[in-house]
Amino acid sequence: MNDDHIVSPTTRMIAEKYLGRPLVPAEMQMLAQYERAHAEAPREAGDAQAVRAQAQWLAEGGAERSQARVRDILQVLQHSSQKAQDTQKRAEQEILKTVERANSLSGLRPTEPPASAPAVGNETVNQIADRLAKLVKDEVEKAFQSQFGALQRQLDEAVRLLKETR
Repeated sequence: MNDDHIVSPTTRMIAEKYLGRPLVPAEMQMLAQYERAHAEAPREAGDAQAVRAQAQWLAEGGAERSQARVRDILQVLQHSSQKAQDTQKRAEQEILKTVERANSLSGLRPTEPPASAPAVGNETVNQIADRLAKLVKDEVEKAFQSQFGALQRQLDEAVRLLKETR
């Protein structure tokens, strides 16, 4: 360390005891700056300007540390959120691949339960499979109606008009 980073042993001991860990170089530098500012400040008890300057210096340091912590927390949250989104996308892709490979709704019914599944009766598995098949059928119907419903109605109307004109 150079002279800019020299901190009195007492100050260092108090800071390390408060933090519960050794000081990092940036913290050592901040303490050294504080000690220099404090040593250079007038020693008069009534000097409000010196007290105000020290308070401002401490407040700015606290604000910077708080902002750094908030940035760190936001980065962790953003990373966790991205990982969760990626996991969800992979799961959705696996489900879509399974649905695409099935030739029919009965193809989605499991032939045997996975090894990690709890032991349940065959009737329960069938009920779950039937419910899932109904959900898939409903979703396919909704998708079809949203994509081709208007076209189907127009074709039905055209067929009806053709029959009426004959």
